[in-house]
Amino acid sequence: MNPNSFDVNSPANNSYDLWGIKVINRDVFSPPKRERKRAIPFRHGSYDMGYEKYFDDRQIRVECQLTRQMSKADFREIIYVLSQKNMLFFWDEPDKFYRAELYESVTVEVFPRESGRNFTLPFDCEPFAYGMQESIKLCAGINGIMYTGTAEAPTLIIIRNPNPFPISGVMVTAVQQIK
Repeated sequence: MNPNSFDVNSPANNSYDLWGIKVINRDVFSPPKRERKRAIPFRHGSYDMGYEKYFDDRQIRVECQLTRQMSKADFREIIYVLSQKNMLFFWDEPDKFYRAELYESVTVEVFPRESGRNFTLPFDCEPFAYGMQESIKLCAGINGIMYTGTAEAPTLIIIRNPNPFPISGVMVTAVQQIK
């Protein structure tokens, strides 16, 4: 993936090669925390609902620059792709992606004979980045699953039988849950 680029649905292609869009800057520091306090009428202060922290969806604003000439038809194709819910990859973390889409309209002045225009793409995303799905071959005994994410997330375990005959004795046990 080229430096200063993004891609949708695959880190193999990128916005710079496909469309001539270069990323100048992006903001992805932290998703906003969901309010967990409640004001009580006729009392001072508020009641804190507890320790659990939850996050709202975030908006990642990607400042871009056109590096080649484009027609309005080219932009229509780009808008069509980006306005669908996609996996959004960035050059500096090709192993992570956001589930993102464009909701807001973006103002870009299109002059067919010019390039170098700057514009911002405001992607609405789920709060945290995802890692690629991993497949682990099971063996007899205890099989450990490593979770390298930064947020608590449910685990999806899929067990497939590659044999033409039924299997038995498969047992899944949670031995530790870290809070």
